[in-house]
Amino acid sequence: MKLRYILLIIVTIAFACNKDKITTKPHLKFKGTSPADSIKAADGVLNIELDFTDKQGDVNGADSLLRIMIFRQNIRKPAIAPIDTFYQRMPDFPNGTKEGTILAQLGYSSLNAVHIIGGVEYPDTVILKFVLKDKAGNLSDTATSGIIIAK
Repeated sequence: MKLRYILLIIVTIAFACNKDKITTKPHLKFKGTSPADSIKAADGVLNIELDFTDKQGDVNGADSLLRIMIFRQNIRKPAIAPIDTFYQRMPDFPNGTKEGTILAQLGYSSLNAVHIIGGVEYPDTVILKFVLKDKAGNLSDTATSGIIIAK
C-alpha cells in the first residue's frame, strides 16, 4: 500500500515538472522604461523594454505586431484628442525564437498631450498597455507599465 502512494507521488511530481511553461499564446512581461517613471521634452523618447515568450517561435517580421496603448490618467482632457494607440512591427528574429526582449520607443510628443489651463501647463500622466500578436494571429495577455509622467 505504501509503495502505491510513493509511486503515485513520484508520477505526480514527474508530470508536474514536465509541464511546458511556454504556450502557443504569446506572453509579455513589462520590464521597465528609460528614463524611469517620467520623461521630459529634452529626453526626446521613452525607451520601453518587454520580455516575450511564444511556443511556436513566430513572433517576428511584418506579420507580428506590438500594440501600444496610452491610457491618460488626467482629469483634465486635452483640447485636441491625441492618438493613443500605436503599432510597432516586430524585428526579424531568427525563425523559431521562443523567447526574447522587445525594445520599443515612444516619442515625447506621443506621451504628452498639453494641458494648459489659465496659462499654466500641467504634466500628463499615463499608463501604457501592450499586446503582442504573432504570425498565427495569437494575441498575448496584456502587459502594463506603472505610472509615467510626461513633464
